Amino acid sequence: MQDLYSWIVLSVALGAIGFFIAFSKAARERKKMLDSLQKETAEGLLDRDGNIREALSGYTLVYMTVLVPAFIYTLLGAILVYLFGVQTDAQIRMVTGALITLGLTSFFTNVGRSSILEEVMNGLNGREDGSKNDFGKYMIFLVFFETLAIYGLLIFQLGLIFSGVMEGETGVTMEVANNYSMGAVILGLSASCSLLMGRLFNRLEGPLKEDPQLFVKKCMYLGIGHIPALVGLVIAIFLMIEGGVIG
Repeated sequence: MQDLYSWIVLSVALGAIGFFIAFSKAARERKKMLDSLQKETAEGLLDRDGNIREALSGYTLVYMTVLVPAFIYTLLGAILVYLFGVQTDAQIRMVTGALITLGLTSFFTNVGRSSILEEVMNGLNGREDGSKNDFGKYMIFLVFFETLAIYGLLIFQLGLIFSGVMEGETGVTMEVANNYSMGAVILGLSASCSLLMGRLFNRLEGPLKEDPQLFVKKCMYLGIGHIPALVGLVIAIFLMIEGGVIG
């Protein structure tokens, strides 16, 4: 178990760093928008600015809440590994791979989301009356990245289950553990496609309400950027099946 402590810390640290990057970006965008509000003296305009500030604070809180689950996955993983413990070298190898993929997918999930926060917040918090109607669409863009963290959580859970850690079994072989770890690391690295997703997303600019097709186009771009993660998940599962982890 002592050998796993460093990997537990690394996994949680990756999740925390990804959360901090995205959280800081949301906070900076909020401050930038507040600073840009016009300092008018007419009572009606002051009321309007007050409403905008209130809405902006509420939306920013929602954005920051969306960032939390990916980080929580790493904490949950660390707690589970600590509680169940490991007994053999093969289990250590599998759990190490599980922690790596969990940390990497959580990290890339929030780093990728941070790259689109500026456009999302600018679009949603615009002063136009119709901008608030796009709240659900912009939230879909942010949640789109969450699938990467969910992939990592899925592979992590499979690792704990099939290694026998959760049931106290010790029959897993080193060959099986190596195949699992290889697949888990491939998935974790493939989650770096979140950077591509953000880059493709930002190529299409403009408020959603001005172009009815823009929402669909942005979803398609996010989907295209998401393909490497799907390939990584397929490869990971294939290696587990071939290596006898599953089945």
